[in-house]
Amino acid sequence: MPPELQMLAASAFPLSALATQMAQGFEGYFVTIPDDPAAFAARARAEQIDLSASLVATLDGEPVGQALIARRGSVSRLAAMSVRPAWRGQGVGAALLDRALADARARGDREMRLEVIEANEGAARLYERRGFRKGVRLAGYEAAGLSGAGQDLREVALSDAEESLWRHSALHLPWQMQPATLSALTAPTRAFRVGEATAWVVATPGALVLRAMVVPEAARRRGQGRALLSALAHAFPDVKLVVPAIVPEPLVDGFLRACGFTQTPLAQWEMTCPLP
Repeated sequence: MPPELQMLAASAFPLSALATQMAQGFEGYFVTIPDDPAAFAARARAEQIDLSASLVATLDGEPVGQALIARRGSVSRLAAMSVRPAWRGQGVGAALLDRALADARARGDREMRLEVIEANEGAARLYERRGFRKGVRLAGYEAAGLSGAGQDLREVALSDAEESLWRHSALHLPWQMQPATLSALTAPTRAFRVGEATAWVVATPGALVLRAMVVPEAARRRGQGRALLSALAHAFPDVKLVVPAIVPEPLVDGFLRACGFTQTPLAQWEMTCPLP
């Protein structure tokens, strides 16, 4: 760790500066993040990112790295950690992680979670050295050219869609798919339903991003999930249906492949560190 490195609470910075820091820290990474303060604020709101617990690493007053910490109850999550390209490989990321873990222990948190891109082996090794262990693999999927039928698709208010979520709160789901996250989503997210199956989607140029889909247990194996995907393909023609790499592979792989989806190259590992 560079001796001049200082850690500041992210709450000391305006959202616009934090968004810029994040975009700079992800330059040249496996995924890039746009410099978009509104998107940064929406993510912080939905994922319960605590800016007073989040960290900005500075050298001579210049931000060089960032660790965003989300919190729910006694569980915290490293929602994102980034280091500006010129400062990578110099211990900044390790210093951010060590401070985040120390702060979580001081708060009395029982565990910290994170997701790491599967191809980022260096980061995974760092996390494992600090006590994190791999859990479920999170996969992404996409489908293009699906035939669709518009039967009974109806848009519902996001507030009305919430009723489908909490029935599944007992499932072990990644942070970004937990009911607390999905119920905090706002526009441009929209919710659609066929029968009792509900999907949360975001329309982007060339793609319809399927943020989550819930079929109540009593309504499963009746074709409602497949009918909802078909109706979405009909309602949003000439775009790909995209499932981001935040869904547990064992939970969805068979269903999505049967519906015509293929797995994308990007995948993540969910990792957990107990905090005694």
